[in-house]
Amino acid sequence: MKRYKLIVPFALAVILFLSYYMLYDTRTQVKREYEQCLKQAREFAEQGIAVDAVQNYSQALSLKDTFDVNLEVGNFFLKVEDKISAINWGKQMIEKY
Repeated sequence: MKRYKLIVPFALAVILFLSYYMLYDTRTQVKREYEQCLKQAREFAEQGIAVDAVQNYSQALSLKDTFDVNLEVGNFFLKVEDKISAINWGKQMIEKY
């Protein structure tokens, strides 16, 4: 019985530590994936490859939806002169924000 009194608190501390580590690891992994998608989207945008840029922007927005990235997508549509998509994107932003 004495062994259980020593083992249980130690096991709980280890489990707590592991859960914090797993949470931190997952958050950093999502952040890295978000930054990678955004980086690729910006590279495709500079090259003028609209389909791949929008796809990567969408992946980045699905991970972390921010106003700045939404605005960047709208400006990209204006840059490639896709006015209909820019207007639709603007309407979506108005509804969101």
